[in-house]
Amino acid sequence: MKRVLFLYTELADYTVFALESLSKDAQVFVVHYNVNSDAPFQLNVSEHITSKARNTFTASSLLKWIQDINPDLLICSGWTDRKYITAVRRWNNPQRCVLTMDTVWNGHPRQWLACVISRFTICRWFSKLWVPGELQKKYAQKLGFTTIATGFYCCRHTLFLPLAQKRFINSKKNKKILLYVGRYDAQKGISRLWNAFTDLHHQGAQNWELWCAGTGPVYPLQHPAVKHFGFVQPERLLNFILEADAFILPSTFEPWGVVVHEMACSGLPLILSSAVGAAERFLISEKNGFIFESNAAHSLKQALTKLFKLEPNMLYHMGQKSHELAQQITINQWMNTLKLWMA
Repeated sequence: MKRVLFLYTELADYTVFALESLSKDAQVFVVHYNVNSDAPFQLNVSEHITSKARNTFTASSLLKWIQDINPDLLICSGWTDRKYITAVRRWNNPQRCVLTMDTVWNGHPRQWLACVISRFTICRWFSKLWVPGELQKKYAQKLGFTTIATGFYCCRHTLFLPLAQKRFINSKKNKKILLYVGRYDAQKGISRLWNAFTDLHHQGAQNWELWCAGTGPVYPLQHPAVKHFGFVQPERLLNFILEADAFILPSTFEPWGVVVHEMACSGLPLILSSAVGAAERFLISEKNGFIFESNAAHSLKQALTKLFKLEPNMLYHMGQKSHELAQQITINQWMNTLKLWMA
């Protein structure tokens, strides 16, 4: 069997799903960071995957482990981890090395500098670059890569796709639920969401509730129509999704956002800020939700107002469109990219 080694950051439920799927066709090895306390996934990595914590290696011992495995393909998350990059550079097998990133091109001077030096650094250490979508692909091209694939992030679609049909046949209740899933962090725009929602609730949108699943440094706003559930493991999250009528992600910084893919799979209309990279694939404004300007409270309120005015049949049709768009990225496509590069 082919051998694939991942030098990864934090594992998540969808990452383990992808690795487990790949392990049916290849030997899979992964080095990873410790679990994030703000996203404490309970991960069950099977014995089919050789998993090791990054902090158990030095750069030299990591290089030795790579040499012992001699992988057919090595996938490295980004280029900022010095330990990973040092080991990749010393291994010196660029044709077998794939760099991944989710950074969106924004024309910042630091990005232009990266484009200048990349020809002498990462383009010499990696021959391929794997990104989530077209916005990241633009940056990859400017860095000088010619072999580029999209679709690097793929949700555990087998868990979420069946929810859509269950949601569609459920009888609609009088109380509508807007769902947020993510960290309680300033970059998620969570405080702006709470303020906008409660303002509109006081102005008459009293048939809607906001359900929030997450944890983090931002203290939860206390309001009768805003409910907080803490971090919710993926299997338990399904119950929240089945109750929800729409999903919102108001981030001020979100290069992609796999949760958007999950909610689209589940058949939910989407309300996304312009900073959410996954909107590129999974949201067509006015067709399956609304997009609003990041950092603009008035724009967020306008999007919420549009949502709150929708009739149940329109929510239903928007959810169907989300479900359709979600199937643009699947685990089969994810694995086919690897198989192509290992051939």
